Amino acid sequence: MKKKLLRLITAAMAAVLMVSVFAGCQKKEKLYTGDFGLNIITINKGYGTDWLYALKEEFEGMYPGITVNIKKEVTDDNITNKLDAGEEYCQYDLFFTGTDLAKYIKTSVSGEEPVLAELSDIYNNPAAAGEKNVIDRLDESLAATFKIKNGEKTEYYTMPWTQGINGLLYNGKVMREKLGENWKETYPCRTTEEWMDLIEALAAVGQYAFIYAADTQYYQMLYNAWWTQYEGLEGISNYYSGLAYDAAYDKMTVNRGIFQQQGRLEAMKVMGSIMKVPYVYPDSKGIDWNSAQTYFMSGRSAMFPNGDWNNIEMGKMFPENEVQFMKVPVVSALGTKLGITEDELCLAVDYADKVLAGEEPQKPAIVPQEVAGKTLTVDEVLEAVVEVRSVVDTYSNYFTAAIAAWSPRMQYAKEFLRLMVSDKGQEIYSKSVNGNTTLPYGFDISKTDWYAGVSDFAKSRFEIARGATYYYAHTELPLGRDLMAFRAVFQAPIEHLFYGKGWTAEQVIDVDVTYYNTGTNWNSLLELAQLG
Repeated sequence: MKKKLLRLITAAMAAVLMVSVFAGCQKKEKLYTGDFGLNIITINKGYGTDWLYALKEEFEGMYPGITVNIKKEVTDDNITNKLDAGEEYCQYDLFFTGTDLAKYIKTSVSGEEPVLAELSDIYNNPAAAGEKNVIDRLDESLAATFKIKNGEKTEYYTMPWTQGINGLLYNGKVMREKLGENWKETYPCRTTEEWMDLIEALAAVGQYAFIYAADTQYYQMLYNAWWTQYEGLEGISNYYSGLAYDAAYDKMTVNRGIFQQQGRLEAMKVMGSIMKVPYVYPDSKGIDWNSAQTYFMSGRSAMFPNGDWNNIEMGKMFPENEVQFMKVPVVSALGTKLGITEDELCLAVDYADKVLAGEEPQKPAIVPQEVAGKTLTVDEVLEAVVEVRSVVDTYSNYFTAAIAAWSPRMQYAKEFLRLMVSDKGQEIYSKSVNGNTTLPYGFDISKTDWYAGVSDFAKSRFEIARGATYYYAHTELPLGRDLMAFRAVFQAPIEHLFYGKGWTAEQVIDVDVTYYNTGTNWNSLLELAQLG
């Protein structure tokens, strides 16, 4: 009953909001000053808007007489409802959002009533003279989500405005005080088994390793990384395409087997092993998100999954903090899959770290064993570990920029995006947020004259972002918009199901298996995806 009432209240509020939006737009309020204006509306959350104002200043210097007007919103609904209002009622040209724009892309691709402008002329050309084409500067794993198939053509309707890095943070002050100055050497955390040694050592000295808030799902950032490490990028793509091996046909087909990917279970097993009483701040299930983040910064937990916006949000409150990113440990079950021991997996991770740092290390002495009738070569094992060591969870396919298809200032909106993704724009962007985030177009801030002065947090973040391979929810694939990573989150965040409710990994996975084997749920999912 409470949920139904909440839905009714929410719907009523949305209706009132839409009326106010249309009423406001019908007044044709002048949203800019001067002879000419480029009107931008942007989300103002964790990443802030300092970077956008810095780009505005540069752009206005490049185009004298043009005024860039910026409207800030704290909810994405207040941005997307401007797109819903359409050409007749909306005066915004350029949109910076933090949500999925797939439905607007779909309408635009159909060509019936386009909402978003097509951006191929930006992607397929250099943003500035002497630079690579923009599409060639994006990491391939991230670029895939922005490529939209329209018949024989590849089109683009959005582009990322941040290289979002989500992962594992640690509080360096806590680690030093509890485990000593050389804790990194003592606890290298290359794999999840090694990481458990660190977690248990913290518990032994009375320090909680983790904290969470029961109204958020941030530990999914770690699950996503472990899942991808085990299944590989192809396995994640198969999941969101509905493809699993079918023994009857001896090939991949669309079937319910996607819910029994071994990597999903292995990732959940790790989650269950860390969400236990000795390791988790005991009041987690009763605190809100802001408290959880603040308590971590003040030392009540040693580690915490979060995005690279953490120190943009928390830096002023904790100016002397020693928080940094730790690479997400490689799921130890991968060693079994590859036919190597835990010790050999650690050596392979060392090798991968050196390769990703640009070195040419000697191959470690590992001897792969037969698994399921096949024995991998040393090179195949090392290649697999190098690929997964760089996996990072990201929301960059949600933090996207788009131009209204009806914008009378289309060319200037495109020029603004070209500035943003050029080397000049990327440096302006990064410097304005002190290196705490960057754009994903290949600019190396470590080669700037100001990089030495950025925080250790920013440097740790950049080292992960530099060679990242991305996990994201594939909204561009058939099941991507309607299929979740796991349905158990409808009951509670995964961290709370383990710690607060005592669930097992098998129970979490079984929710999906049971649901999609019941009634018409699977067929309905396929119909939504036009696969049925």
